Amino acid sequence: MSQLSKITQDEKDLANRSITISRLISSKRKFHINESRCVANVDYEPETSTLTIEFQARGTYIYKDVPLDVFVDFADSGSQGRYFNLYIREKYSYERVS
Repeated sequence: MSQLSKITQDEKDLANRSITISRLISSKRKFHINESRCVANVDYEPETSTLTIEFQARGTYIYKDVPLDVFVDFADSGSQGRYFNLYIREKYSYERVS
């Protein structure tokens, strides 16, 4: 059995996550989340660690000093609303912009 075949699924997932984070660091990435009942659009700016979230019903908010890994987990989560409530809301300073 070769070394490559011994790589676990967790190791593959971690490698893919590292590639995703590397790409995000080098460029701004914008998401449009269709399935979320809570979130309409998400924008993250790696240079400033700024996360902008447009909610379906509550307006648009800018969250400051959000680490890149938090943004990646938020974007990849099965429920952006649940992830937001557990890991972003009340944890980062924010301002409402609309």
